[in-house]
Amino acid sequence: MNPAVFVRSLLVAILLFICSLITGCSSKVEINERAFVSSIHVDKGEKPGEVELTISVPLPNRMGGDNTGGSGGGGRPYAVFTKTGTSLSEAAEKLQTDLTRKLSWGHARVVVFGHEYAKEGVGDTIEWLFREPLFHINSYLFVAPGKAKDITTLMPVAETTPGEVLREFANQRNLLQTQIRDVLMAEADNQGFVVSLLNLQKEKMISENNEAKNWVGLQGAAMFKNMKMVGELDLDEARVIAWSRNHLRTASITIENPKEKASVSLYAIKSDLKANLSQGKPVFNIHLSAKGQLRSIYPPHKAEEVRRIQQIENELEAHVNDLLMSALHKAQAHEADILMSGY
Repeated sequence: MNPAVFVRSLLVAILLFICSLITGCSSKVEINERAFVSSIHVDKGEKPGEVELTISVPLPNRMGGDNTGGSGGGGRPYAVFTKTGTSLSEAAEKLQTDLTRKLSWGHARVVVFGHEYAKEGVGDTIEWLFREPLFHINSYLFVAPGKAKDITTLMPVAETTPGEVLREFANQRNLLQTQIRDVLMAEADNQGFVVSLLNLQKEKMISENNEAKNWVGLQGAAMFKNMKMVGELDLDEARVIAWSRNHLRTASITIENPKEKASVSLYAIKSDLKANLSQGKPVFNIHLSAKGQLRSIYPPHKAEEVRRIQQIENELEAHVNDLLMSALHKAQAHEADILMSGY
């Protein structure tokens, strides 16, 4: 045989052998066969010992439509599914059984607890999510004023799905940014934690032909101890706690007395927590700092504006201090270390 022909034949044989070894991934699931969960909502079941699991799933086949119904991909670009079970694993398995696509938990960034469920304890949910390989422990946590699944009825005007609305609440850093990893750290050291508390109300929306739709916002914070919700903070107290936890980006505060009203915008917000021993007991010093811009003052005092600004700063400092102490006293009453000062 011609040596050149032999070499070419040998090379072809080697290439065919190598190609036979490339079998691909036998366990893969195509993207168009998956259902990507965007948010998870957990409630107490109607029967004792049961838990209700609700998920929100985007619908890619509708995202190109006008979202108003009709043909051509109309209707809302997401779907909501609910199942109950004696455990979250059982409820999740029931959801998977009734779906034509494989559930994927890796895109979920929001977990919402129902009010009653949060009071009974969220430990089983945190444990289940922690052991789910694809779930991110940097997902944000919220507490609903009633049932968590009711939050899925909100109208996501500026976003695509309800989960994206809640995720942006946290990303904007207007209040707390509590994540699953914070809860895991708190539980490991027997500390408390605090989670943003939502509200749900009907509002007429111009963008929806002036129809009344469900709107979700923030109304405060829920305090937890031993994985159970033990109390609440109002919005102003929650904002100061968020400041103390370095979760806050900006804030606006209005100082009002019988003589005048002044509004101040705060930015460059920072917090520093230090611990010292005093007579064998820990003493914590919380230092809150920010830069401020005077947005309005009425009635105006042009002739004595410099002196009034100093007075407003003093009143603002006293106001923030009162809010912080009020929040901490509520936390101490429940023995919940919401600032995680135990670290």
